[in-house]
Amino acid sequence: MNSVAPFFVADNLEELAGWNVPHDLMWSRPTTYAELAKIVAFLISDDAKFITGTTLKVDEARSAAI
Repeated sequence: MNSVAPFFVADNLEELAGWNVPHDLMWSRPTTYAELAKIVAFLISDDAKFITGTTLKVDEARSAAI
């Protein structure tokens, strides 16, 4: 089973008002819904048939520092 672990997903920063969003986002914005959908579409495609038992972290490389 594969899974996707997004950090913050929104089409604009206003959608995240009230959330504790870091101001140092790598691309100065959260991942968009369309970008996240492309990642999920890849995982369910035949192109990812040899990717198994993993979690794709969509977190702007934040988990690399852990």
